[in-house]
Amino acid sequence: MDYWSISPRGGKTILVMVTLIMTIHVVSCIWWLWKVLGMSLEETNSFLDAQSWSQERQDLSTPFGKMEAYVISIYVTTMTLTTVGYGDISADNTSERVGYTLFFIVGAFIWGNLLAQLGELHASSSVRSQEKMDQVQTTLEFLNENDCPRKLRTQIIQWTRFQEEHTTANIHKKQVHVATTFIEFP
Repeated sequence: MDYWSISPRGGKTILVMVTLIMTIHVVSCIWWLWKVLGMSLEETNSFLDAQSWSQERQDLSTPFGKMEAYVISIYVTTMTLTTVGYGDISADNTSERVGYTLFFIVGAFIWGNLLAQLGELHASSSVRSQEKMDQVQTTLEFLNENDCPRKLRTQIIQWTRFQEEHTTANIHKKQVHVATTFIEFP
């Protein structure tokens, strides 16, 4: 992330998205393996024929047919992990029911973990915003308690908002300046 100058918040967002995509991919591949492991080619084709298609289904031996099967597995995995479950694809036997049950449990943990990470991102960005609002509110209360004239109070509050918005940037500039004075460039 440092190489591409991506912020920690942006890096964590990217990590959450990559984790979600990779999890759905891996679980989709496992679901497809589980689904067709005990099936003959005819049963697999029968399953695929039972799905609704916008066009005629391609043969499973072709790249396009494999892509259609992959899309179905992505669809089922996403619907299961997010607990939406439209019900258009369901478990047909006991082993599939056991698999879906494990799917639900794993999906709850995966989904919960990803939502917790998104919550952390939101909380970290909200902390500084709350500090800024608290400082403006404290200043306003002080000015009201001390009968500050309205015109002056408005200017002070505007300055306080400006100062709070730029404090972090100014502190960061000073830290970077101090850090770069100790680095000798060739």
